[in-house]
Amino acid sequence: MKPGFLAALLLALNATPTPAISQGRHYGHLPIHVRGTLQGSETHEDVFHGRAGQRVKVEVHSARMRWLEVSVRPLLLARAPVFSFHGTQGSSGEVTLPHDGAYRLRVAIRPEGARIGHRVDFRVDITAASHLAFDAPPSVLERERGPRT
Repeated sequence: MKPGFLAALLLALNATPTPAISQGRHYGHLPIHVRGTLQGSETHEDVFHGRAGQRVKVEVHSARMRWLEVSVRPLLLARAPVFSFHGTQGSSGEVTLPHDGAYRLRVAIRPEGARIGHRVDFRVDITAASHLAFDAPPSVLERERGPRT
């Protein structure tokens, strides 16, 4: 056995497993409809583009809602999510996007479900709401978005 091969094999055997991220899509603009199945510590991520002041509706569907975590946040800004769902809240919400640019949709199984190894089928729909709030001042947009968590 070659020394290089043996070293690579030992390194691979000692590597720490990382959570799997399913191959997400890079969507243009809304609407987007995402379906998938997660198990254990897997996550699903997709990217879409939005405009500042754009109202969007996020709907989460699953037979095992209590095990899901869903968030939408600006891709390049380290800010709190503009939408966050943790299985115990309602399954939909309408929010105003605070910035122009890309947003990341992330779907995961809650940590307690991931440890048990639950398998969860899900669907997330993100659609443009019926109106835009482009002319609203920032204070109104902030109030509509709600408190940061």
